[in-house]
Amino acid sequence: MPNPLYFDRRKQTSTSTGTGAFTLNAATGPWQNLNSIGQFGGLPITYCIVHQTASDWETGVGSVDQASGTLTRSYVLDGSAGPGTFTNFTGGNKDVFSTAIAAALPRIRPSICEGRLTLTSGSATGDTASSSTVYFTPFMGSQIALPAPTTMGQSRWKLYDFTELSTPISGQIANIPFDISILDSGGNLGLSTQQWASATSRSVGLTIVDGIPLVGSATSTMRYLGTVNPLTATTSADTPKQRFCWNYYNQLPRRMANFPNTGTWTITGPYGWRGQNGDATKARAVEFVTGATLMKPINMRLAAYVNCAAGGLAEIGITLDGTGAPSFTDSFAGEIGQYVLWAEYNQIPSLGYHYLQPVEQTVSGSGTYTWYDTYSRFSGGFTGMIWG
Repeated sequence: MPNPLYFDRRKQTSTSTGTGAFTLNAATGPWQNLNSIGQFGGLPITYCIVHQTASDWETGVGSVDQASGTLTRSYVLDGSAGPGTFTNFTGGNKDVFSTAIAAALPRIRPSICEGRLTLTSGSATGDTASSSTVYFTPFMGSQIALPAPTTMGQSRWKLYDFTELSTPISGQIANIPFDISILDSGGNLGLSTQQWASATSRSVGLTIVDGIPLVGSATSTMRYLGTVNPLTATTSADTPKQRFCWNYYNQLPRRMANFPNTGTWTITGPYGWRGQNGDATKARAVEFVTGATLMKPINMRLAAYVNCAAGGLAEIGITLDGTGAPSFTDSFAGEIGQYVLWAEYNQIPSLGYHYLQPVEQTVSGSGTYTWYDTYSRFSGGFTGMIWG
């Protein structure tokens, strides 16, 4: 059957009984016949039949002939006999009218989310070294769908327009992420936070409803937006070195980089894997947070310059959450002389707070190794990208 058509002021009456087609009386007063456009082959409509004096009623989909003399009831959406069952109408007058029926109306797309989390007011992609507020700012629109199980029923969604929302960062623990969700609180949209149990584990899980993650159970009204990692109890950052504001929706490529440029350092080999230049404080690392399994890997590349000891062999690498052996790939220099080394990381880490640490080692040669952050036109460092 074709999609139903809708017109204003279409109502007729009928004295028909039973579960079959209804013979319609001509419209009177300000009302028009259901098929007033005279469409051949029957006009598809969604209809409602209501007994004027009894408790019989029915909503359904049907068609009305060209002269609006007959309504053919094709199938029932609901009625006094129950959903899907034709009502056996008793004698008496009934009102028969065309109406939009809730069950047949297009649903709000739950996926609508036209905003991004940010630590910079008014900027969906702004960087900041310190912020005490998380913002949800419009991006490519200003609408969002939220679950409305209480007012509209389970798996029903309501569409909202919004302007920038914000929530302060308070009572957090450094490097223990917290989730940001949006909800309707008494008719006003607001943001809510939920601290994780640890750096890589939530205290309250996410539940997927209609493809959308909610914080808590399937009846939750809190739509998950993303995850933030705090620097302190009251601040966070979003910079190339510390990507601590991660978006679940409307993800963009976000640069990660660290170019310490501290000069040179020397060490006598051989020695095993350690943080580059002995770093054990993440000074040379890049840090980040993710709130769900990434769809695209993190891509990072590290470059360094070394003057090897006689008979020496030097290596660099990138290690996830430590200063030991590299987590992915590393490259190396040959014996004696000066070399540019590179290493890369191309992996999908688990969710939560992590850091990627440049590491170095030598495997032979007992002389002095000299490492350089810069040399002539060479500039060493760490650069790449994360989606969030």
